[in-house]
Amino acid sequence: MGVWLSGIITEHFYNVVYIAALDLVVRSRINPAMLKDMIMAQRIILDTDPGIDDSLAILLALASPELELACVTVTGGNCPLENGFRNARNVLAMAQRSDVPTYAGVALPLIRPAFTALETHGDTGLGYAHLPEAEYAYAIEHGVDAIINTIMAQPGKVTLVAVAPLTNVAMAIRKEPRIVQAVRDAVSYT
Repeated sequence: MGVWLSGIITEHFYNVVYIAALDLVVRSRINPAMLKDMIMAQRIILDTDPGIDDSLAILLALASPELELACVTVTGGNCPLENGFRNARNVLAMAQRSDVPTYAGVALPLIRPAFTALETHGDTGLGYAHLPEAEYAYAIEHGVDAIINTIMAQPGKVTLVAVAPLTNVAMAIRKEPRIVQAVRDAVSYT
């Protein structure tokens, strides 16, 4: 299959996935807010590098009545930090969840050189998707501090879900080692 045809198929696939994920969040007949009363939702921090995959992870976390998204933290990875931070905010705004705080964290890896996946995630990190810019104010707290403060505010009640390079997590542990005992659980899909 030629590169051109592959690009068209990839673009179509991502557009279909975005529309389906948005439909779950925005137009679902099941109101996630109502289900939270019936189900004990697990409070999570979602540490991301929002390219295409992590943007979908944000949408799926929002659509899940089993999860309460405490905040989204962003690190550089699939795309540069600035793009990932913008993507996370735009995805949350598009899902009508600008109430979920988003924090920019560490821009570059601690050990190796930065490596982005432009061939997969495109120039902005979202492939061919072009989302409207979020118009709500953004949090000024650093992503590493947000991880620490969220976990330490509710010891044993917050799960850290890292779907990005573990740079923010490593820096949070280095800055406040007590989060290792205070976090309810840590899950990584990197």
